[in-house]
Amino acid sequence: MILAQLALLYICIRYRPRLSPENLGASTRPFSFWQWQTYTQYLEFLAAFILCQSILFLILGRSEIFIAILGFVALGLESTLPIPQLISARCMASECRP
Repeated sequence: MILAQLALLYICIRYRPRLSPENLGASTRPFSFWQWQTYTQYLEFLAAFILCQSILFLILGRSEIFIAILGFVALGLESTLPIPQLISARCMASECRP
Protein backbone atom coordinates (compact mmCIF):
# COMPACT_ATOMS: atom_id res chain seq x y z
CA MET A 1 0.00 0.00 0.00
CA ILE A 2 2.84 2.38 0.79
CA LEU A 3 4.42 1.69 -2.60
CA ALA A 4 1.10 2.44 -4.31
CA GLN A 5 0.86 5.75 -2.44
CA LEU A 6 4.43 6.66 -3.43
CA ALA A 7 3.62 5.81 -7.05
CA LEU A 8 0.53 8.04 -6.94
CA LEU A 9 2.59 10.83 -5.38
CA TYR A 10 5.11 10.50 -8.21
CA ILE A 11 2.34 10.73 -10.82
CA CYS A 12 0.81 13.77 -9.12
CA ILE A 13 4.14 15.59 -9.02
CA ARG A 14 5.11 14.63 -12.55
CA TYR A 15 1.82 15.84 -14.05
CA ARG A 16 1.26 18.84 -11.77
CA PRO A 17 -0.32 21.83 -13.57
CA ARG A 18 2.24 24.46 -14.51
CA LEU A 19 0.16 27.28 -13.03
CA SER A 20 -0.59 25.67 -9.67
CA PRO A 21 -0.11 27.79 -6.51
CA GLU A 22 2.82 25.56 -5.53
CA ASN A 23 4.69 26.33 -8.76
CA LEU A 24 3.98 30.06 -8.54
CA GLY A 25 5.32 30.33 -4.99
CA ALA A 26 1.90 31.38 -3.65
CA SER A 27 1.62 28.62 -1.09
CA THR A 28 -0.22 29.55 2.09
CA ARG A 29 1.44 26.83 4.14
CA PRO A 30 4.29 27.74 6.51
CA PHE A 31 7.61 27.11 4.76
CA SER A 32 5.59 25.64 1.83
CA PHE A 33 5.48 22.40 3.80
CA TRP A 34 4.58 19.30 1.79
CA GLN A 35 4.54 21.31 -1.46
CA TRP A 36 8.05 20.67 -2.71
CA GLN A 37 8.94 20.85 -6.38
CA THR A 38 10.53 17.45 -6.96
CA TYR A 39 9.77 13.86 -6.03
CA THR A 40 13.20 13.42 -4.45
CA GLN A 41 12.42 16.15 -1.91
CA TYR A 42 9.40 14.15 -0.76
CA LEU A 43 11.50 10.99 -0.55
CA GLU A 44 14.20 12.82 1.44
CA PHE A 45 11.60 14.04 3.94
CA LEU A 46 10.07 10.56 4.24
CA ALA A 47 13.50 8.99 4.77
CA ALA A 48 14.34 11.53 7.50
CA PHE A 49 10.93 11.02 9.13
CA ILE A 50 11.32 7.24 9.12
CA LEU A 51 14.84 7.55 10.54
CA CYS A 52 13.65 9.80 13.39
CA GLN A 53 10.74 7.47 14.16
CA SER A 54 13.07 4.45 14.14
CA ILE A 55 15.50 6.11 16.54
CA LEU A 56 12.68 7.11 18.88
CA PHE A 57 11.27 3.60 18.79
CA LEU A 58 14.67 2.02 19.48
CA ILE A 59 15.21 4.31 22.46
CA LEU A 60 11.67 4.37 23.89
CA GLY A 61 10.19 1.17 22.46
CA ARG A 62 9.89 -0.58 25.82
CA SER A 63 8.05 2.33 27.43
CA GLU A 64 4.32 1.74 27.70
CA ILE A 65 3.69 5.49 27.88
CA PHE A 66 5.51 6.08 24.59
CA ILE A 67 3.55 3.31 22.86
CA ALA A 68 0.27 4.68 24.25
CA ILE A 69 1.11 8.22 23.08
CA LEU A 70 2.16 6.91 19.66
CA GLY A 71 -1.13 5.03 19.30
CA PHE A 72 -3.16 8.02 20.50
CA VAL A 73 -1.46 10.37 18.00
CA ALA A 74 -1.87 7.87 15.14
CA LEU A 75 -5.55 7.31 15.90
CA GLY A 76 -6.16 11.05 16.32
CA LEU A 77 -4.48 11.84 13.02
CA GLU A 78 -6.37 9.14 11.17
CA SER A 79 -9.69 10.31 12.59
CA THR A 80 -9.16 13.80 11.09
CA LEU A 81 -8.71 12.52 7.52
CA PRO A 82 -12.39 12.84 6.46
CA ILE A 83 -12.74 16.43 7.75
CA PRO A 84 -11.88 18.18 4.43
CA GLN A 85 -14.36 15.98 2.58
CA LEU A 86 -17.07 16.72 5.16
CA ILE A 87 -16.45 20.46 4.83
CA SER A 88 -16.55 20.23 1.05
CA ALA A 89 -19.80 18.25 1.09
CA ARG A 90 -21.39 20.70 3.50
CA CYS A 91 -20.32 23.66 1.36
CA MET A 92 -21.75 22.03 -1.77
CA ALA A 93 -25.05 21.38 -0.02
CA SER A 94 -25.38 24.93 1.30
CA GLU A 95 -23.48 26.66 -1.53
CA CYS A 96 -21.12 28.38 0.89
CA ARG A 97 -18.18 30.33 -0.44
CA PRO A 98 -14.76 30.43 1.21
